[in-house]
Amino acid sequence: MNQPPSAPRTPAQPDDPKRESFPENEEMDPVGEPYPKQAPQPKDPQPDGDDPPGADPPFSPDREPDIPKDPET
Repeated sequence: MNQPPSAPRTPAQPDDPKRESFPENEEMDPVGEPYPKQAPQPKDPQPDGDDPPGADPPFSPDREPDIPKDPET
C-alpha cells in the first residue's frame, strides 16, 4: 500500500486549498486578554485530610474493613 512520494509541501502550499496562507511577515491577531481574576473561593471549614468527628476512619491495609456478614450463611 505504498504510494509514490509526492512533491514536498512548502509554506506556500496550504494543506487545504480553501484555507488562506499567511505571509511570514504578516502579524497574526493577538492571543487575547489574560483570564480575569477570579473571586477568592470560600475556605472549606474542614481542610482536606481532616474528617469531621464520627466519620469512618480511612482505609488502612493493616486492618480488615468492616464487612457485614450475611446471616443466611
